[in-house]
Amino acid sequence: EYKKAQKLSQTHFEFLPNLNHVIITRSKMVEIHSSDLQQFGENLESLAIPFNEIEILEADLFQFNPNLKMIELSYNKLKHIEDGTFSGLEKLRYLDLENQEQSTCIGGSAKNRSEVIALIKKAELQCKDLSLNQQA
Repeated sequence: EYKKAQKLSQTHFEFLPNLNHVIITRSKMVEIHSSDLQQFGENLESLAIPFNEIEILEADLFQFNPNLKMIELSYNKLKHIEDGTFSGLEKLRYLDLENQEQSTCIGGSAKNRSEVIALIKKAELQCKDLSLNQQA
């Protein structure tokens, strides 16, 4: 039996410095940070992390990955998306936030730039409001 990576580590990909596409699925990952994604830098064009347990997307999460065109975060447990999470992603054309387990925060997918912009605004607003309501 193999051990599932619950956190992305720089050592996981240290021998693959030119990765353009990263898929991490069903690993029970609970968190992801900009420092985790920094290792991929501007090379990263698509990131798929479906079927995990991610609850929070922090501000500037993708700050080191401005060339992302596709982000798939479906089937997680998103409860909070900080303002600025998707800042600087001018090339983003596909975003999937569908089927967030045990969360009324957000759902939806976008398949072109205008849909992506609308979904980001909706997600940041709904997920921010939800986290504030849960703290009260």
